[in-house]
Amino acid sequence: MRVQEKYLLKVVSFDPDQEPEEQHIYLIEVYDFELTANQINFKNCINSKVLDEMDKLHLLKRRRKIDHLCFVLTYELRVGDKEFSNDLDFSYEFNYTDSDLIVYDFTYDGDEKYHEPSLSEKTTFFLKQNQFLKKYSENKIFIKQWFELNEFEKECWLNVAYKVNFNPHINESISKVSHIILDGNYIHSESDLYCYIGEQVCGILGYMGYNTSALSNCLTEENLRPICRPLNITWKNFKSSELNFNCLDDLNYLVELLKEDAILNIQI
Repeated sequence: MRVQEKYLLKVVSFDPDQEPEEQHIYLIEVYDFELTANQINFKNCINSKVLDEMDKLHLLKRRRKIDHLCFVLTYELRVGDKEFSNDLDFSYEFNYTDSDLIVYDFTYDGDEKYHEPSLSEKTTFFLKQNQFLKKYSENKIFIKQWFELNEFEKECWLNVAYKVNFNPHINESISKVSHIILDGNYIHSESDLYCYIGEQVCGILGYMGYNTSALSNCLTEENLRPICRPLNITWKNFKSSELNFNCLDDLNYLVELLKEDAILNIQI
């Protein structure tokens, strides 16, 4: 089955006083971009026609901190009748040449309490998610593949699982599940548990939450996920999880959550 993918760079206006709040002002198809320390360079996407059109829309003015405008880089993937997309937002801080558009990273780092990811971090996260989306579309994702990933990759995996399972272009029905079995040999972190429960309920790249709040919602809210409530969970080889879990306090909290929101049977 043919896989079609492309990247689109959008200029988006966001204003809570307008309807709809988010409006696409301008669109540029991009074919090549390069990430450096504090900027991303979109190559060969600018020409005189693009500059004229952007100028008429007053998008080239040198105004700092234009809060109602931002860039959105969209990855679009089409496989047969299935469509997937992923977005990366960044501030409207840029320069341009006759052929390239350069977006800058002005992430504020003066406040230790400010945790906004840098452009580099956001782009790396975005690209890794796109890799997983493409592998999924090509049927190159396999059972328990998440276990071999690092924590950053597992976070990307869970975000992609959410996108896949709540994709309005996919109407595949999944039979409701009443009982799942988890093997503690594959649960050494909180992320492992989320990946594993999602897979056991929904299959490869399945989704049952990416944090404790989302997991609780998936287990308790009617018709949110394909389960018979309360879900029966058997956690075998639990001792392996205890010995290898990266934070025992987190493990204990997750166990209590599963006891409250599901029927948990622990087998040492």
